[in-house]
Amino acid sequence: MADVAFNLLLFFILTSAAGRGPAVAVQLPLAGSAVPSTQAGVVTLAVSADGAFSLDDRPVLREALPSELQALLAARRLRVVRLAADRGAAWSEVVYALDSARSLGVAEVELAAGAAP
Repeated sequence: MADVAFNLLLFFILTSAAGRGPAVAVQLPLAGSAVPSTQAGVVTLAVSADGAFSLDDRPVLREALPSELQALLAARRLRVVRLAADRGAAWSEVVYALDSARSLGVAEVELAAGAAP
């Protein structure tokens, strides 16, 4: 009986995690010079068209962005942020995201873009 309960628990944990998509929907702008990033351990900061933020596919409130980003950066050796801003995102929200990263000592920001056809 315990093994059945364990298997059901395992099944629900795996299926609930697999069904999750990105925290915020982002349609990246296209760039002819876009190349895939090869750096590992980079924090991905996304800004959606409606002004929602996420850090590594986890939704974050605007007010909590600096503190949440600081906690993620403290846990990593690299202090690099990949900014994935939706092509329809308000420029003020993108600047807020950049400013939050720079105020925490992030020296390198990668700009995410989709490859143009």
